[in-house]
Amino acid sequence: MNLEAYLIYVAIILLLGTLSSALAYQMKTSNVFFLILTGMIFGALGMIQFPATAIITISTIALILVIFDSANKFSIKDFLRHSIDAGTLSLIFLVFNIFFMTIAVHFFFHLNILLSLLFASLIYGIDPMIALVMLKGKKSDTVSILEVESIINTPLTIIIPFLILSLIKKNAIAFSDMSSQIVPFIQQIILGIGIGVILGFLVVLVLKHNFMGDLSHLTLLTSSIICYVFAEYIQGSGVLAITAFGLIFGNTKIHHKVELENFASIFSYTLEILVFILMGTFLIIQPEYILKGTALFVFYLLVRFASVYVSFPKIGLSDKIFMSLNVPKGIDVAIIVLLLISQYNTIEGMMSVINLSLLFILYSIVLSTIVGTFGGNLFKNVIVPKKARSLSRA
Repeated sequence: MNLEAYLIYVAIILLLGTLSSALAYQMKTSNVFFLILTGMIFGALGMIQFPATAIITISTIALILVIFDSANKFSIKDFLRHSIDAGTLSLIFLVFNIFFMTIAVHFFFHLNILLSLLFASLIYGIDPMIALVMLKGKKSDTVSILEVESIINTPLTIIIPFLILSLIKKNAIAFSDMSSQIVPFIQQIILGIGIGVILGFLVVLVLKHNFMGDLSHLTLLTSSIICYVFAEYIQGSGVLAITAFGLIFGNTKIHHKVELENFASIFSYTLEILVFILMGTFLIIQPEYILKGTALFVFYLLVRFASVYVSFPKIGLSDKIFMSLNVPKGIDVAIIVLLLISQYNTIEGMMSVINLSLLFILYSIVLSTIVGTFGGNLFKNVIVPKKARSLSRA
């Protein structure tokens, strides 16, 4: 296929993605469901086809810019305020999800332990902001904790699956082989955060005293990509690096900062449209997965509820339900699934992981869209802050 054909594909995708997003905006709901639905329609008609290299490139750049755009809008003060509660929930949910979902997938679909573990680590990632789009301006401890949790679990959603993939490629299941990944895991965290902090302060120092018009926009975008690539090159976590980079930029006073942020947001939003529509083209609901997959998703929601209950035993039932139902799979999970489709689909049993992941993405986004749409009526005491009310675990 020639270059002109790909450009036409991209133009069509962006046009339909923009129209889908406009529809979602009018309905005051997330655009993700409409983007995936658009992709499913085009996938069924066989009208959109991209080579694996193009998918990998688009997915990686989208990952970098989306994480940066999310992190730079987040207040470190709010992050620190809710970090203990959100960190506790994130850790307990990780342990519960890895343990129970690995066993459940192995039992239901007879996948080996590593593939079951890969699936469990993939569906751990959540993006509550998908369901909370229409709740802008309505803050509470519950909403803030969900936001902080999404910041915490995003890097883990990227790092853990790729560690497991390295074991799958080596066909390593022995405990000694798995334990050997602990040091690289810690190394990824330290190097990733270190690179992000150092480069973040350098870029902030330059932009704070020298606004160069369009060159400042280019500097910010280029620095984001370099931050990710360099961290990965030295065996660090590019995701953590770009998260730290975004947090530092977003919490520093810079002239024309809003203009710079809006420029980055446009690029990340454009790539997000491409990623979700591309993912939708691969999403074909296969009958053999529906029954068992639906039962598995219900079990997943119970695991989430158990995690919330253990983390916050004294909060109200409505809070627990609201936090349990907010499990949409965001751009990070979508990108990993695209990479699995384009690079790892020849591994035996991997297509089952991919199909199940696609099913969970669809279910979780539909559920979160419903929760977000009707959340204002069903969870008034959750999303409307009360001064005397707190989600403290004590």
